[in-house]
Amino acid sequence: MKKVSFKGIILAALLVLVLDTIAGVVMFVSMGGSFLRSGMTEQQMSDAIAALTLSTNFLLGSVILGTLATIAGGYVAARIAKKEPYLNASIIGVFGIVLGVLLANNYPLWFNVLGFVLVLPAALFGGHLARSRIEGNA
Repeated sequence: MKKVSFKGIILAALLVLVLDTIAGVVMFVSMGGSFLRSGMTEQQMSDAIAALTLSTNFLLGSVILGTLATIAGGYVAARIAKKEPYLNASIIGVFGIVLGVLLANNYPLWFNVLGFVLVLPAALFGGHLARSRIEGNA
């Protein structure tokens, strides 16, 4: 277990969650204008939020920004670990898969499949970028 940096994994996982949350808020604010208006009832507001978060544009933005967040997480996990960058980055990818499985039930199949297909390669790409930096500093 000396090859795994728990500090790196925890910090990277928190980074991914924070980046995903920020991305979701920014997309919600930027895309929400066409779904939300003043004077809506609570039920109308709830329906509008559901429609927005399940819209194709929102989901595509989530895939793109989520993939970038996963790359950053893989990079941070590998960079902090300094050893075994691919192992540490892949743990972030597996974390993303597990989280995706837990949250996948409300989303379209294409979104879930795309997310599952991209998460591990994205994390490993972040690890690869970190490996290049680590080796460059050695």
